[in-house]
Amino acid sequence: MKNITLFFLLLFISTNAIAGETILSFSKSAYESMVALDAKEAEFSKQAVEKFKKYFDFDGFNLRAMRDVKKKVTPKQYAILSEAFQEFFFLNFELKSQRLLRKKIAKPTYAVKEVKTDFTIVKISGETDEGPMNIDFYVHSITDDAYGMIDLAVDGVLLSRNYRSSFNRIY
Repeated sequence: MKNITLFFLLLFISTNAIAGETILSFSKSAYESMVALDAKEAEFSKQAVEKFKKYFDFDGFNLRAMRDVKKKVTPKQYAILSEAFQEFFFLNFELKSQRLLRKKIAKPTYAVKEVKTDFTIVKISGETDEGPMNIDFYVHSITDDAYGMIDLAVDGVLLSRNYRSSFNRIY
């Protein structure tokens, strides 16, 4: 389950969201695209990172994960920290992608769980080899017809909260 959490954490990195899709179809496309990778081992990690960047809005996630730190540092320090965090985030994803992306939810279902002012939570649920799995994608609108993931929760554990706790211990 922790492996799936890390996978979806990393599934949130680029503002290159797909235009013209509804939030549900965006979420379905993102999930299915990530778990459908079938490249040879040498190319798998690189392809996984590129797919992840396609759907993930790292800037949006970064604001959620580092919001308390942003208040404690200068804009220049924040920019340096953000760049280092993004580099770490992608490296971690690349290193773990083989293990993380091989698990799949059988017959996933997609439903809008909650609509907030600045994002919508889409629930993806189904069965894995290890039992039931619930994943929440936090999706926001980048433009009128483009979306990006800004956070995710696996079985109720929110990714940005985990990072925010770590940052707050350091700063």
